[in-house]
Order: sequence, then structure tokens, then C-alpha cells
Amino acid sequence: MGEYWQFLREEAQKRKAARQAAREMNKPALKKYREQIREAWLPLTGLKKLKSRDYRLVERWFDEGVDLKFVLRAIEEVKGNAVYSLGYITGRVERLRREAQKSEVGGQKTEGRRQKAEGSTDEQREEWRLLIEEMYVAFQGHDLERAAMCKELLGVLDELSLEEILRRIKGL
Repeated sequence: MGEYWQFLREEAQKRKAARQAAREMNKPALKKYREQIREAWLPLTGLKKLKSRDYRLVERWFDEGVDLKFVLRAIEEVKGNAVYSLGYITGRVERLRREAQKSEVGGQKTEGRRQKAEGSTDEQREEWRLLIEEMYVAFQGHDLERAAMCKELLGVLDELSLEEILRRIKGL
């Protein structure tokens, strides 16, 4: 039984390291995401900067892949109300996400979703993403060129066919 718990702990640590590496690679995108939310939100509150809990919420939305337009639309909906925390719009953001999911037609959202390359499935693509993130973490300490290649590949992953992804991984 002790080996099983050790295994679970190790797997959890690997997943945590992969999430941290992914966030590190996406720092510029996170910064832009946060900036746009801050520019829309702060004028409503009269504050000069976001609170720490608001920063955590923005990071959580970013990590969960919440489309920026949903957050900005939710902010628009509360204009004129006395608001002090982004937590106030969480329900609105979730409602907008659900509405967008309901508007899916033929497996593709009618707005805001990038066209994926033919011949791929979300599950396969996610498996490759996790593998590449693990490779990125492994290369970071000793092979910066390959780490940079992994980072670049992650940036264009949604636009490539699975065959092209596999070809590029073999090149690493």
C-alpha cells in the first residue's frame, strides 16, 4: 500500500511541475491576458491595481483556458455597479462559457475557436501536449536548444496535424 501512495505522490509532483513549466512558457501570454483584464476592470473599481486574490483568479482563468472575451464581456455587464473584486463576475464568466459551449455546431464553436488541423482529436493532441511539456521540463536544465524547440512546438501545436507533430517530436 505504501508504494501505491508513493506512486500517487510522484505523479502529482510531475503534474505540478508540468503545470508550472507550462505557465512559465506562457508568461508573455498570461501577462497580456492579465493586462487586458486589468485595463477593463480597474476603472470600474477606482483602484490602482488588482488585489492578490484577483491576480490568482486571473491566473486560474488563464490556466483553465477561459477565453478573454468572456471575462471582458462579464466586466461590461457589471458596469455601473459598485464592485471591488473580480470574484463578483465569476458567475457571469461561467455563464458565458456555458452559453458558448451550447452554441457548438458540428463539433466546432461558432465563434472564438481556432480551426484545428484535419485528422486530429482533442485526446491525441492533449497526449502530445503533455509529452512535449515533459520533454521541455527535462531539457530545460541541460539542453536549452531542445527546450526552446519544445516551447516553440507547444505554441503552434493546435495548428499542426498529428503527423507533423510526430515528425517534429522525432526531430527533438
